[in-house]
Amino acid sequence: MSRPSFFISRWSACVAGIAALASCVDPFGFDPKPVGDNTGSAGQPTASTTAGPAVGMGGAGSATTDTTGTTITQGSGGASTGAAGSTSTTEPSTTSTGGATGAGGAATGSGGMANDAGSRDASEDRSGSGGGSRDGGIIKSDAGPNLAQPCPTNRFYPPIPDGGEATCPPRLADLNPWLPVTPAVVGCTPLPHPGSDCPFYFFSWQNFMIATQPDAQGRSAFLSWGTIENTFGAHAGEASPSTPFLGGGVTQAGGRQVLIDQNGRAIYYAIHMNKPFVDFVNANGLQTADAVLAADPAMQFPSGLVELKEAWMVVSDTAPPADYIISRVQVPTLHLVNGQMIEDRGALRNVTVALLAIHIVFTLPGHPEFIWSTFQHVNAQAIGDIAPEAVANANDTPPSTVISRQNFPLFRSGTTANVGNRGIQVLQFDDATQTFGSLQTSIYRMFPASKSNTIDPDGDIGSINENMTARFASATPNAMDRRSHYRLVGAVWQDRPEKTMVVPDKVLTNDETDPDIIINGADSLHSLVAGEDRLSSVAMESFTQGADSFPNCFTCHDTRATTARGVPSARDQGAPTLLQPKLLNVSHIFNEVIRLNP
Repeated sequence: MSRPSFFISRWSACVAGIAALASCVDPFGFDPKPVGDNTGSAGQPTASTTAGPAVGMGGAGSATTDTTGTTITQGSGGASTGAAGSTSTTEPSTTSTGGATGAGGAATGSGGMANDAGSRDASEDRSGSGGGSRDGGIIKSDAGPNLAQPCPTNRFYPPIPDGGEATCPPRLADLNPWLPVTPAVVGCTPLPHPGSDCPFYFFSWQNFMIATQPDAQGRSAFLSWGTIENTFGAHAGEASPSTPFLGGGVTQAGGRQVLIDQNGRAIYYAIHMNKPFVDFVNANGLQTADAVLAADPAMQFPSGLVELKEAWMVVSDTAPPADYIISRVQVPTLHLVNGQMIEDRGALRNVTVALLAIHIVFTLPGHPEFIWSTFQHVNAQAIGDIAPEAVANANDTPPSTVISRQNFPLFRSGTTANVGNRGIQVLQFDDATQTFGSLQTSIYRMFPASKSNTIDPDGDIGSINENMTARFASATPNAMDRRSHYRLVGAVWQDRPEKTMVVPDKVLTNDETDPDIIINGADSLHSLVAGEDRLSSVAMESFTQGADSFPNCFTCHDTRATTARGVPSARDQGAPTLLQPKLLNVSHIFNEVIRLNP
């Protein structure tokens, strides 16, 4: 069977099962200082005569007030084509771009955003940023800045009447258009803390609905999206195969352990990108490993990009479960060589798989770091059913605690806390059946609410999940649409990316010794991370959930140098460095391109 990708490298390039990391303690402490700006010439702000905001692009920016009463000040660098700047008018805003390329050209600017008293203290000053570094007066970042576009206050932050209860979203009618066919996302920049987290969860759900939208045969839309195999290398630009290829392997980032279900089979992974992500790769000439290595460290992601990582379980060809998203796919043949799992991409097998869990990772205006959300399969009562949850957070769960007396696809009944979530050090594998025999891993969620300071789930997540349950129930039933069998677990993002995502080589996680963060977790105003600061997928970060390991996405996905294990080099000094510090390193897609194409 022919190979579907440009990965013609030796088997050794795909070796997995690397020993667990020697240390999971981050040697770098919290750096609360804002990063510096390289300020260029100021642009000429313009006044908007329509409902939208006026935006001045250049060094300091200028404040204007739109018709909704929201004050916006945005500063940004960026090269223009005329010495005095060129002006263009669009609805609903007027934008003037200042600065010319060359010695006097614009570099990154500083500005900020202050919102009206109806949503945040109008006196609060925020720091803005442009995208790109300056070299001789020329902006080097092809991507340009990912500028903030504040969300309408009357949509996501309306006042709550006395005695009323907040719901997510505030306008339930906003969920109505999502079925049967979900429309495209029109993104905006949600408020940082103490603003509501609801917009982040709202856009997580909408992107999930778009990605998993079934066609007439029940095939999810994302199975036709771009992959590493047809976005990079010799096969860049080719159409997705009629039978999808799961090219993400069978080992997890971190220690590269294998997750084995209760039938003794490996869980397979895949990565997909929406068209805007593929367009971004093409527009910036990033289709090869050499181009990725040479990419500008200050290049950042624009808004509108979506990348996915999925976890798939092999199921019966003839009687697959009726409540999962199902697909017929190709997977590499596995071999155990010298104790290491080898994925033979030259010998593909056709299998039927069920979607256990999926990461929905996307950019919004002003959020080039991506919002990292994760969904998993649920039962008829909308309760997660691929693995159980502990009843208390990790530090409060005695080692001898029996997590559950029930079996789950990823959990063996009776497993205690100190035995669960461990990879198998000595693997046994049957090539003929492609199974691990009686070997199983037993996984559970260590932080039931995915939060460091509480076991109570975020109210906005509970609200939007309940509202989606009601929306699914009110929709016309479609037997081919399995989206109603999945729910949002949580999401994580940078609370103030205009401070943390300006230059590379930055730690993007919290100071866990800060007393206010200990008490309030990601809801603390000191927190860099917003959302669920202990967020993980039991199917994709099964072995790295602990607080001393990689307890949320940004403990791996930051802008520092990275290794072949998908880990920042500073935390994985025994492995060779693949990528030097870059803003693009928050996405591990580029790390995988280098890892799989030596």
